[in-house]
Amino acid sequence: MFSSQEYLVYRRILIGLAAASFLPAPAVAQQTPWRSADHVADIPRAELDSITARGRLLAEYDAAAWHGTDAVMALQPKSDLVAGYLARRTADARWEVVFGRSSAAGDTFYVAYRAVQRAVGDTAFNASAISPATPETDYDARASRALDAGRREFGRPTRPYNAMVVSVGDKGEWYVYLVPAPTVAGVWPLGGDVRYRVSADGRTIIEQRRLHNAVIEFDSRSATSQPGKTLQAGSHSAVLADRPEDTDVFYVLTRQPSLPEYIVSRSYYFRIAVDGQIMAYDREK
Repeated sequence: MFSSQEYLVYRRILIGLAAASFLPAPAVAQQTPWRSADHVADIPRAELDSITARGRLLAEYDAAAWHGTDAVMALQPKSDLVAGYLARRTADARWEVVFGRSSAAGDTFYVAYRAVQRAVGDTAFNASAISPATPETDYDARASRALDAGRREFGRPTRPYNAMVVSVGDKGEWYVYLVPAPTVAGVWPLGGDVRYRVSADGRTIIEQRRLHNAVIEFDSRSATSQPGKTLQAGSHSAVLADRPEDTDVFYVLTRQPSLPEYIVSRSYYFRIAVDGQIMAYDREK
């Protein structure tokens, strides 16, 4: 559960969020002390763990794209050969990032550069140029089409966004995520994001899930600049759903400094630990 210090932080955050959002002011009365163990929510562990797993996958994808791009940039890639990239975790659990462009018809993705993680969990990638570019008509072509379908549906954003595509389910379908990208060092955006489920051929959007509304930003610079103040956690309210989202976990895993996040939804309190694990608690009655 919680340490004594973390429990106090937790309670302050939840009370503040509830008062600021949708809980009426409580009457003054003698109350039984709140204990986290008494309020563990009856949400299946598998459901919460699946959100954690998807969030961790996104964080790995983001890291692979970042370090893989650094490795390929050292090769001084030709701009006419690269219009985008795709990342995926391979059978040996290492990440591979391919850089190239799609054909006009979208039936082929031409891989001009490849970056492969040296070891599982490593930030170092080995990059190589491929000449002539390799035509891929299966996984990479379908993933690229799915990514393009999500981007078209999302429209032109008013700020930089990152797009990620991952395989999902046993039908070969895809999840495409559009999430706001950090633009200032030390400022971490959350919200304004969406997840699309796309058909296996990458051509048809099957489902759209809005994950959060407007973008909010966690500015670690101002919080750490106050004398005697130490960052303990972040917090926000869940408005669109009664569960945390995949990108809530992604946000916790990529934000620096590494901090837990507390979320208040309609029925529950959630705590996302720095490793992405989610604990759920019933709202106080």
